Amino acid sequence: MESCRFRDAARRLRRRGRRRGWRRGRKRRWKRRLARDQPLSFSADHNGAVPAAKTFTATFSEPTVAFFVVGVPAGSTLPPWLNAPTITGASSPITVTITPNTTAMVPGVHSTTIRMVTATASQAIISLRDASVTYTINGVISASPTSLNFDEQIGVSTPAAQNVTLSDTGNTNYAWTASISYQSGAGWLLLNGTSNAGGQTVPPGILSVSVSGAALQPGTYQATIQISGNGRTVNVPVTYVRRAPQVNFVAPYVGLTNTAGQAIIRGNGFNAITAQKVKFGVGTDATTQTVVNDTEIRANYPALPAGTYPVFVENATGNQYTRANLVIVDAPTFPDVAIARTGGSLDLIYDAERRAIYIASSNGAIDRYRFNGSTWNADSLPLADLRGFALTPDGKEIVAITSQAPSQNAVQSVVHIDAATFTVTATVDGPVPHNLRFLFDLTSIAMANNGVAIIASGSPTTSGSADPVYAYDTLSRTSTSLAFDIFGFQDGVVAAAGDGSRVIAVGQGGSPPAKTHYYDATTGSFNGTSLFLNGSFVLVNKNASKFLHGFTSVYDSSFALLGDLPGPDPGSCCYNTPAFSPLGDFVYTYSSFSTLIRKFDLASPDGSGGFNQVGGATPPFSPLAGGQAMRVSFDGGKLFIADNAKLVVQAAP
Repeated sequence: MESCRFRDAARRLRRRGRRRGWRRGRKRRWKRRLARDQPLSFSADHNGAVPAAKTFTATFSEPTVAFFVVGVPAGSTLPPWLNAPTITGASSPITVTITPNTTAMVPGVHSTTIRMVTATASQAIISLRDASVTYTINGVISASPTSLNFDEQIGVSTPAAQNVTLSDTGNTNYAWTASISYQSGAGWLLLNGTSNAGGQTVPPGILSVSVSGAALQPGTYQATIQISGNGRTVNVPVTYVRRAPQVNFVAPYVGLTNTAGQAIIRGNGFNAITAQKVKFGVGTDATTQTVVNDTEIRANYPALPAGTYPVFVENATGNQYTRANLVIVDAPTFPDVAIARTGGSLDLIYDAERRAIYIASSNGAIDRYRFNGSTWNADSLPLADLRGFALTPDGKEIVAITSQAPSQNAVQSVVHIDAATFTVTATVDGPVPHNLRFLFDLTSIAMANNGVAIIASGSPTTSGSADPVYAYDTLSRTSTSLAFDIFGFQDGVVAAAGDGSRVIAVGQGGSPPAKTHYYDATTGSFNGTSLFLNGSFVLVNKNASKFLHGFTSVYDSSFALLGDLPGPDPGSCCYNTPAFSPLGDFVYTYSSFSTLIRKFDLASPDGSGGFNQVGGATPPFSPLAGGQAMRVSFDGGKLFIADNAKLVVQAAP
């Protein structure tokens, strides 16, 4: 627009100058003064820094000059690589600033003409002057791609060589040389099979880049390929990652003293080990082991005394990297007790390693109860808008979700809490995008044995099957939205198996009902099932062979209905609170109406669509009201039941 305005002004002034005649003497004086200024020239490297602006100085002494206009000659346009000229000053001398704006043009010489016009108050042209502007774009040495990444799984294969194409952006031929600068490690990068290389830019040169890091420890290494030619240098950064088989988690990570058990070992690089040997501590080999895939091994361990055992996957190079421990502890011997408390019980976790109970309270806190050998010490960690929590597979962290009511600026967080110190170590922004938080809040969390937490959302202000579910990696602290089969949930609820092998996800509402989904920790996949059923509650047993959909319906791992637990007691409006035992196929229920604990054997159908009760009903150590959470200790010997007034610890019937 500005160049058009300059051209139009120049045309108007020129037409009036023809009608009224030229003042030739003044024109000559203008020309003599301006002739002493040299044409402006700019130079820059292709795609490099834009050169600084330059100026013309226009000096004139005629008293009749009322207008000074700068633009381009009629019939031409201002080139896109040049900003519209600017004028500084209202009278002689006037400075005209010429400013290039890019270096992305084709290499070569680019030129244009700048026209300056003076005129009287009646717009009669006094004089005009053209000045040339040239802009030289220099071709430079160019490398494609601009960076390289090599990823090696040790023991599998060396990464393939990658090619870098070297040329001049202006297609000029000259010699180039390439060398290596190491930021970490040394001698692991090869250029055409050696430490340096050279060639010509026309035709483009091909640089073969390869890695040879057998002498390096596992880790991430950095180097820079420095390529020089025609007085210029381009750098190509190189990243080389060497990955050794590593154990991240063991699930369950707690075992019983002097009792053999099975562990699911999660990590990476297990396929690379040609002769796997799982070790629990320095001197204890697994009794059996099966490599399921590159990230999972299932192993049995022998009876072990109490202690902490680092879990390794060993090959010919020795013990591989691990961050996981198997913790062997005695069965709890807590006396039966009722502990006064306040706040609804959203969920309950028993931490066998630390002999601690955590309750997610509706008061906006995690309440902790630690057994000191004779009594329980209580403390709390405030967490406003707490919605749920889960223990990581290694027991090192409690991961909680907090969520304000849906609004445009709702705060949603994933909170990491050190289980040993009971302090917040990190607060991560929640997975729901900010532009959707006026619709969705976080509702439920469950932990898979690969360290991925499945987080469900809900929408209390709207209806429909579109409430998202997310996978949150507790190591990288990043989230991924999971894709539903057909359509999603309305107000999702999730629960994990005791060994973390599977997370079941259901929707509380929606018409038609949404498919029940599950997250498979072995494959990292989120899958739809043939079960279309809404439910406000879900609970999974130790090894994911059975789960409760709602408070009563029992399904197997193929999502076939096995039978139903009893519904509310006669006269009661509330379902019984269930908890799976880690032993056998037993499940406990507690009725706040009759204040009775019952035990059912899910391997023993009663022939009427239900299951046989084991023994008689048992009263709790202290009666509890509604809103309970109930769990069974890892050895099957203790029940933990909480409501909004007390926590009961007692022997499991």
